[in-house]
Amino acid sequence: MASSTSFTEGGQGGGGGDVNDPFYLVREEISDSVSTCESSFSRIHNLQTLTQKKETCINISSEIDSLLWQLNELDRATEAAERDPNRFRVSREELERRKAWTSQTRERLNVLKGRVENMMMNSSNSLNSEQNRVKSVLDQNRNTIDDYMLSDERATQDQLFANQDEQLEDLSHHIRTIGNVGKTIGEELEQQGRMLEDLEEETEGVRARMQAANQMMIHVFKKAGVRAQLCTVFALTIILVLLFMVAFGSV
Repeated sequence: MASSTSFTEGGQGGGGGDVNDPFYLVREEISDSVSTCESSFSRIHNLQTLTQKKETCINISSEIDSLLWQLNELDRATEAAERDPNRFRVSREELERRKAWTSQTRERLNVLKGRVENMMMNSSNSLNSEQNRVKSVLDQNRNTIDDYMLSDERATQDQLFANQDEQLEDLSHHIRTIGNVGKTIGEELEQQGRMLEDLEEETEGVRARMQAANQMMIHVFKKAGVRAQLCTVFALTIILVLLFMVAFGSV
């Protein structure tokens, strides 16, 4: 940016607007920049995303601030020319035209800046709303996933408990079966014990009867004599042979 003096000293030698005057060079540059800002703002609605719109608004706002600063520099140059008109030789009418242009351009920029700020606020609100909506959707999805995982884990635990209950029931059934088998074996052993006791009693009875019969036969043999004993042995031999023949004949 040129100094305040350069904006006015270039006009020495005439009271009109010289195209080589630095004021008009800067004025043309500022006018082009203002038109560019307005054109960029008019196309902002064609942008796809809120982030792009917000970034464009920030760039336009920065450019507007720079242009307003340049207008302030032009005003200071005009004020310097008003304080020393003999030095700069710029007519009062020209100075008024310059002040009118900077005032109109400043108003034009302030209006555009207000529109940009409103757009930025709306974009920020929309972006925040979109972020909140996305966050809400993510929270809902996260809650849904958590609920699904908890439900799946609960179902797995329930199935595990059911399997354990079934295994315990099978084990209890096996234990009852083993207990019944043991009880049956005990009853059979007890019954066999009683049978052995009965057999032992019968054996004792038979032994006692045989001993009694033996003693009786000895007593009879002693009384009968040798001849009777031989007859008895002969008779028993015949009976034994007959029994042997009957036994093998039936086979």
